[in-house]
Amino acid sequence: MANEEVLSTDLVQDLSAFLTTCAFPREAFVLVEQIPQHVLTNPEERQELLRFTRLEDGVDVSMSTSGRIFDRDFELRWERQAQETETARVVYLGKSEALPAQLPLGQKLDEWRAGLTPRTRRYFLFGTLLDAKQLQEMGLPENQNSYAEVRVSRLLRYPMTAQRLQLMVREYVEKSTGRVKLLRFEGLKPVEGRRA
Repeated sequence: MANEEVLSTDLVQDLSAFLTTCAFPREAFVLVEQIPQHVLTNPEERQELLRFTRLEDGVDVSMSTSGRIFDRDFELRWERQAQETETARVVYLGKSEALPAQLPLGQKLDEWRAGLTPRTRRYFLFGTLLDAKQLQEMGLPENQNSYAEVRVSRLLRYPMTAQRLQLMVREYVEKSTGRVKLLRFEGLKPVEGRRA
C-alpha cells in the first residue's frame, strides 16, 4: 500500500555512503549535531556544533554525532555508535515509498494503529529573526538567517526566514494513556501574526 507508514531500524557501517545513496527530496530539512573532541575556543567552531539546513544546501555528516533528515512524509535519524567510527544506528519513520532501499521494510504502523492516534503538533523554536541593522552592528553578513534568544549563548540559524518559526512534529499517541510513543519531525512553519 503506497500511503502506509513504517518504522524501520538498522545498523549502518558507513553512514556517509549510506546517506549519499538515499533518494530524499532536495528540499528536505537536515539537522546535525556534533559533540566536540576538544575544548572549543573560537565562536565559529561553536556555531557549527548544531547545524540546521536543507539537504540541497549541502551538509557534511561525516563529523556529526547524531542527526536527522526530515520532510512532511518521513524522518530518518541516526546516532553514531562510537566517536571515531562511521557506524551508526539509523531509524526511519514515515511513508513506505520514501524508505531507503538499503533498509529493511520494518514494521507497518497499521499494526499499531488500533492503539495509536497520530497528530501534528507545533513547537516554537527559540529566537527571533535579527534584522539587517542588528546584523550590521554585530559585524555579521546580512545574508544569513540569524536568530537570537537571550537564554541561548549563541546565534541560531534556521533554513527558513520568518520573524518566529515553529517546528511541526507528528506524534503517535497511545490512546489508552495519552502518552507519545513515537514521533518524527515534519517541517518548519512561519508563525502567523503575533505570539500571544
